[in-house]
Amino acid sequence: MSKPTTINNILVIRFSSLGDVVLTTPVFTKLRHFLPETKISVLTKNQYQDVFLNNPHINEVLTLDQQENLTSLISRIRKNKYDLIIDLHSNLRSHLLGLTAGVKVIRYNKQSLNRYALLHLGTGNQKLNKSVVERYLETLNFLGPQQLHPETKIYLSEKEIRTARALLENNGLKPADIIIGLNPGAKWETKKWPLLNWVDFLTMCRNNKMKILLFGDDNDLAFISQIVKEMGNSRDFLVNLAGRTDLRQLMALIKQCRLLVTGDSGALHIAQALAVPVLILLGPTVPEFGFIRSNQDDAILYKDLPCRPCSLQGANYCKRSDRICLAGITAGEVFETMQEQMKVKFASEPVNELPVKGKING
Repeated sequence: MSKPTTINNILVIRFSSLGDVVLTTPVFTKLRHFLPETKISVLTKNQYQDVFLNNPHINEVLTLDQQENLTSLISRIRKNKYDLIIDLHSNLRSHLLGLTAGVKVIRYNKQSLNRYALLHLGTGNQKLNKSVVERYLETLNFLGPQQLHPETKIYLSEKEIRTARALLENNGLKPADIIIGLNPGAKWETKKWPLLNWVDFLTMCRNNKMKILLFGDDNDLAFISQIVKEMGNSRDFLVNLAGRTDLRQLMALIKQCRLLVTGDSGALHIAQALAVPVLILLGPTVPEFGFIRSNQDDAILYKDLPCRPCSLQGANYCKRSDRICLAGITAGEVFETMQEQMKVKFASEPVNELPVKGKING
């Protein structure tokens, strides 16, 4: 596509989910770099609008309420008279919006057929050689060569940082403490590291004088409560924040961690957008799908099994019934990798390779 002669008003669409919304942020950086005077708006679901708070590259955040019908949404979009729509969701709703807006639409290529081939046929992974962020940025090729690094970014205010630090101090944590964030929950059961693995890992953290922040939303409360119960009296080293934070508070608290241990989750992408190292426990999904990005200080733990990948986004049951892809990752492996990462994080020499650990036969 050639560059339109005049672009005064752009709308970027990504409705959900949390991690995918965070992954759009490099698009706004590049748009602002090439179009400094253009009004840039984003349309997302209500619950994700805070991802874009304080972002200097965005002029307006439009939100979609669950109760709003398509006719009302189309009417709102048409009234704003956009010159260009960039569709980063590419689903039925966003396609209908684009078709009725009466303007040029550029859509993100989801690589759905190649993902299907990898998931169901075990082929096509050689074609899935770009991350979702890179494919998002390909929608902007009409602006010129890709010169900017595809780094995600969340912008926290000083007040938010101060509030997070005060909360930690009120819970007995000191600035000198080694604070590790854990995000044990997941939308899908097959993406959860098992309960006893978390308990073993937490025991190692306690024995090594580390302080722990447990993160999760309301849907994770039951699982995280089980973990806390198994740990017994844990107030000396563990602060359970599950269900106690809104999205911005979660972001500010993750920023206080030296490292976040998590599965394939929205918290993972938040941490990366805040330059917090992550240790990713990867089960039924694989990096080739494009959702998992690895920064220099990150690590991925996974088991190389013939049944992986078994789902694109996770599932509620394991076809093998043993969830070995995650159950086979031991607490010792996780703790050892975390120690290596923290040495990397504070070492003077750069590290060029991403640690990838652990293989078992299945």
